[in-house]
Amino acid sequence: MSRTYVQVALPLPLRQTFTYTIPEDFADEVVVGSALLVPFGRRTLIGYAVGLSSEKGADAPQRLKAVEEVLDPGPLFPPDLLEVTHWMADYYLCGWGEVLRAAVPDKAVRRRRCAGDVKDLPPLEEFEVEGEEVHYALTTQQEKALEPLRRALREERYQTAVLHGVTSSGKTAVYESLVAEALEQGRDSIVLVPEISITPQMVPIFHSRFGASVALFHSRLKASDRHTQWRRVLSGEAKVVIGPRSAVLAPVGNLGVIVVDEEHEPSYKQSEPAPRYHARDVAVFRAKESGAVCVLGSATPSAESYRNAFE
Repeated sequence: MSRTYVQVALPLPLRQTFTYTIPEDFADEVVVGSALLVPFGRRTLIGYAVGLSSEKGADAPQRLKAVEEVLDPGPLFPPDLLEVTHWMADYYLCGWGEVLRAAVPDKAVRRRRCAGDVKDLPPLEEFEVEGEEVHYALTTQQEKALEPLRRALREERYQTAVLHGVTSSGKTAVYESLVAEALEQGRDSIVLVPEISITPQMVPIFHSRFGASVALFHSRLKASDRHTQWRRVLSGEAKVVIGPRSAVLAPVGNLGVIVVDEEHEPSYKQSEPAPRYHARDVAVFRAKESGAVCVLGSATPSAESYRNAFE
């Protein structure tokens, strides 16, 4: 079936999408998740393809404008992330395009003539682990906490759990073991931390075990480094993403585990700019969409998470 129309979400505070025609030259390049250059009023904006059709639809204007350029054929978003961003736009009352823009780091969208091989992008994060070989033995209590989570992961069944333990009680070891289980199954993981300052402490721990599979997301990285890390995840080269709240929108392709460390922290809530969201709640929804396991770890769980754990 010929698909000559594309629905585009624009990075504007508008709840609707807009229909454009696809020129013949771009017919084989535009897919759901492509980044497109489109006219909007007197401006030209970068939008994201969220739907394709052979008919323009009853609500579309009589005369439609055409896509000007395919900036990145993509797709830039795995299917579950498209569903999550759509839900965020409805739940948090913002434009779908605003959420999609937040999921793509600045300057990550490439023009076709500048597109290089993602595999040529070098990883960040070299670490040397000194001392004897690390053994990942777990205590009886840690194994007991892991057992239902591992079972849900093996069954590809959604489950959210609160991991309640005081500081230095071994929650990180539980996270590591669950991530390792996901990797053995060929599935990806996201580990959220509340502050950028905590990220350098978490990354060496995971890097020492999982090596180049780890990618780091946070806003203080240089734009080129954010681009590199995001592309590594999008390409499937990196399978474990660590970072603060924005990492919940990382483009992992086969999500198995999301960890929200110190889930009670207020820094998981994004206030400005739009989309204004709570990364913990988005993590729970994304895990549900993906049939993944979500672990909310804390020494002092939030009241809502603590109550939900007993419902």
